[in-house]
Amino acid sequence: MLKFRTETFVPMRSFFHRSRHLTLASLPFIRRLFLTLCGAVLLSAAGGARADVCTASMTDINFDNVSPVSGQDYLASGTLSVTCTAMPLDGNLLLLPAISTCASLGPGSGAADIQSRVLVNGGRRIRFNLYRAQSYDAASVWGGYASASSINPGFLGLLALGSGTQTFPIYARIAAADLALAVGGSGSATYAASFAGAGSLAWSSGTLLTNPCQTSGLTAPFSFNVTANVVNDCLVNAAPVAFGARGVLNGGVRASGGLSVKCTAGSSYRIALDGGSAAGVPGARKMKNAASGRTVDYLLSAVQNGQVWGDGSAGSVTVDGTGSGMVQQVPVYGLVPGQATPPPGDYADRVTATIYF
Repeated sequence: MLKFRTETFVPMRSFFHRSRHLTLASLPFIRRLFLTLCGAVLLSAAGGARADVCTASMTDINFDNVSPVSGQDYLASGTLSVTCTAMPLDGNLLLLPAISTCASLGPGSGAADIQSRVLVNGGRRIRFNLYRAQSYDAASVWGGYASASSINPGFLGLLALGSGTQTFPIYARIAAADLALAVGGSGSATYAASFAGAGSLAWSSGTLLTNPCQTSGLTAPFSFNVTANVVNDCLVNAAPVAFGARGVLNGGVRASGGLSVKCTAGSSYRIALDGGSAAGVPGARKMKNAASGRTVDYLLSAVQNGQVWGDGSAGSVTVDGTGSGMVQQVPVYGLVPGQATPPPGDYADRVTATIYF
């Protein structure tokens, strides 16, 4: 039998409460102050003279090493940071300044729209996308101003000349199905997407949070990159070579099994078989009865009646191939040549397959 290794407002009544012990001579001052405060609120509510400034920055996103044959999705993440500063002009007092922002992202390099973003290595491409939530569905793809796919932080209650920063996690995914045919290089290959200038932050000012995508025309760009390192990888599964029950070994007995090999597209591989657990020599393999210690000679080859499949030593050969990213079937042919028939019993051997890539 073969076995193989294989992402502060104080209410005004409080003001008057604290002022009730003042003399009547103080009332005009109180009245003037009250009117000044109201005027400041009205000025702020009307928008006032504002020169608010906002910026955005985004960390790079790196998937690290990804295997095209693993059959799994790969996840990564980055961080979007939005910083806004309330800046009144002409000495205007702002009690509750607010800034609404809208962080938009375009398709990135090599893509026509936000639903078809790609990582590129020469002429090779891997589909991926960026998401505002870990649901990783189409509704959460990070996109543009005109839709709900933008990221809309708001800054409410900033003090005059004060700043605030908000951060947002951005999620990235490569689906297993989109990675299957990715080609590695000599050991690995880097795929990348550039979002240079693809990000844009727009903002508008007020005293209450408004629709962040109804902007005043003020915008600031931001950039980042997404990368993935596609590695050469192989997976191997085996089907046993079973000769079945035989009475007398006076002629050749044949059987077949096979290997299922899945390697990164375009990567070369070589498969070697050892000599088994009974003999340890590819050209002299034996199946052994555990109880009696008696043995049966047998041969393995990659084609019927071909050279012994081994590790390249003592006249044996190895089997070479090139990965396709999909499962490839590699047959294994077995032969028990005519020989003296040992006592009845179960005879077995364990052969280890090693794949080099």
